[in-house]
Amino acid sequence: VFTNAGFRFLYGASNNTTLPNQTSGTIFAEALKIQAVEDTDGVCTGLFSGDKSVDLSQENVNPGGTSGLSFMINNNNIAKHTSASGTTLNFGANSIATLPTPIYNDAGQIRLHANYNVSGVALTGSSNSFWVSPAELIVSATSGATNLDGATATSSTTYPAGESFVLSVTALNSLDVITPNYSPGQIQLMLTRTGPTLTDSVDGNLFYGSASALASSASSVFQNVTLSSFSSGVSTYSSARYSEVGLLSLDVQDSNYGNASIVISATQINIGRFIPEHFTQAVAQNGVFQTTCGASIAFAAYSGQKDEATNSIGAISYLSNPILTITAYNKQGDITQNYHEDSQGSINDYMKLSGSDVSITVPSFDQVALGVDSSRLVLTADMDTGTLSQNDLTALPSSVALPKGVLHYQLSNNDHFFYNRSANALVSPFTSDIDFSTATVVDSDSVSVTSTVDASPTGVEIRFGRQVLENSFGPETSNFAQPMQLEHFDGTVFTVTSDNNCTAYEASKISLTNISLDPALTDVLGTTGSFDNGTTLEISFAAPGAGNQGEIGVLYTAYDWLNYDWDDNGVYDNIPTAIATFGLYRGDDRLFHWREIFE
Repeated sequence: VFTNAGFRFLYGASNNTTLPNQTSGTIFAEALKIQAVEDTDGVCTGLFSGDKSVDLSQENVNPGGTSGLSFMINNNNIAKHTSASGTTLNFGANSIATLPTPIYNDAGQIRLHANYNVSGVALTGSSNSFWVSPAELIVSATSGATNLDGATATSSTTYPAGESFVLSVTALNSLDVITPNYSPGQIQLMLTRTGPTLTDSVDGNLFYGSASALASSASSVFQNVTLSSFSSGVSTYSSARYSEVGLLSLDVQDSNYGNASIVISATQINIGRFIPEHFTQAVAQNGVFQTTCGASIAFAAYSGQKDEATNSIGAISYLSNPILTITAYNKQGDITQNYHEDSQGSINDYMKLSGSDVSITVPSFDQVALGVDSSRLVLTADMDTGTLSQNDLTALPSSVALPKGVLHYQLSNNDHFFYNRSANALVSPFTSDIDFSTATVVDSDSVSVTSTVDASPTGVEIRFGRQVLENSFGPETSNFAQPMQLEHFDGTVFTVTSDNNCTAYEASKISLTNISLDPALTDVLGTTGSFDNGTTLEISFAAPGAGNQGEIGVLYTAYDWLNYDWDDNGVYDNIPTAIATFGLYRGDDRLFHWREIFE
């Protein structure tokens, strides 16, 4: 536009007529000036000197309109074009006035205008359009009032993987004020996996926009992305999520603001610590029960039976232990493979579950077997903390690693069980049905299990048993055996447990009482052994000698689970007893009847 007189805007010591890009909220880097000139024979000459009131305005070029923050001269706002603000300027040499402390507090492409119309003198002028960029971009990851800024594997700030959070990018001027007119050029993100940092650690995906995701990397670079639209200087995506366990750092920049190769940088932030959203529990191996006698013995266990050596723990244990599978998942139902404990130390340990964090409900009833009163049979369980492993415990003794994010929990070798012995347990033999349900799985980050499956080991046969001493007799001049046998209830009567070759007897558990003969006249012969098909004749009495005839009471201190209600009082606590008679002879096999008459 050619005019005979007007204003022109100048910049810097060289009075450049092209205003360069500026930073929002910052005083222009060099002096901003205005010159009033007229055409004198083809030469631009100065027109003003001294103070003049010039109407100044600032035009929004991109974006257009009149919204946004103001342009300030000497801490005073000037109007948006086409309105104007009268501003007193002092014109000096060459009709040039300096605009004191020019600051544009917003962002965008703008143009400055100057007008003067006094006493027939009319001057106008405009600057070139130039860009004013935000001073910085601020990126944040938040959930409510919580800033998700965890930076270590032990950070107390945690957030579930796959759970939505708010990802925001904000354009600020140098006064930390949002620049509402900011519209991005080319936004780039750099997503770095800062933990775990093992070579086989997994990169997760950050969902930063609708159907838009960026994979993390241990050695990341800036990548072009399209964020949710900026509104009033802020881009907000409330459904952001990260798929994996671990830590991130996120950096953002606008690499081409205004398509003018202007770079707006940001300070990278930490995002984390991401943890699983939940666990699931399944059964890898139901297991198999065994008893003290061992798996190779057909006979199983009696109600109430405990370990014979200690009489303190149940006789039922594991032949093969139940093994549970615990798997860590994100909110979207994907396995979080970085939920892994590493031998290098806590810097790479993102598995926060220990064996003590797994709680198994201690069983107290058989699942199926009913007692005399039709209630489920009661059992007693002694259980310890099991073993948690990242190896496949079903593959032992081989060492086979499980997929990352998957764990095995094996019930303890110290677990023992027995069925309570009472009148209600006097039932037919049955196969045990003991199930193990998971009560809780909660790691130190409060990640808990959402679904569980009971383990049901193969059972063993349970019988209600007793030990029986038979009356014994013989001449006082010869040793004779004390018959003893093991019996169990078959549902109708007690029958000899003919498949029990395991239960031990001890001659030292025999005690004698005086009925009509002094026990001191005989000795108990025999040591220790096991019943043979449920019976034994290996314990005997020494002959008291000629003339020492009479009866001796025989008592045997049996295991508690082999005592019986011999006195019929409803309590099964009576030890087995019998009578040994010395001086009683067996007759000739050819006799039909033999009767002794004592006078």
